[in-house]
Amino acid sequence: MADDELMQERLYTIPLRKLHKVPRTRRAPVAMRIVEDFITRHMKPERDGEVLRKSLDARSGSGEEKQLFIDPPVNQYIWSKGIEKPPSKVRVRALKFEDGSVIVHLAE
Repeated sequence: MADDELMQERLYTIPLRKLHKVPRTRRAPVAMRIVEDFITRHMKPERDGEVLRKSLDARSGSGEEKQLFIDPPVNQYIWSKGIEKPPSKVRVRALKFEDGSVIVHLAE
């Protein structure tokens, strides 16, 4: 990724308040899916010029390389207080490169 040129850089505050409607034993995994869906909706990661659409096949682990990468510190922040009590919002920095891939970092 170092040789790819940066196309866009954006800061987002992703609201996670809807998690209180989810059973408490599934809140942190659902929060990660909310982050992934939010970034997909706003940054539109691409593969070969086509915008990736969410489908059941994308989550089932097909052999294709993902164009959306969420940095491990984002995951650690969401899971920091356990599965039942994720934060109500998370601030992230999303970077989109010319090849259409998107990397999400925790905003500082």
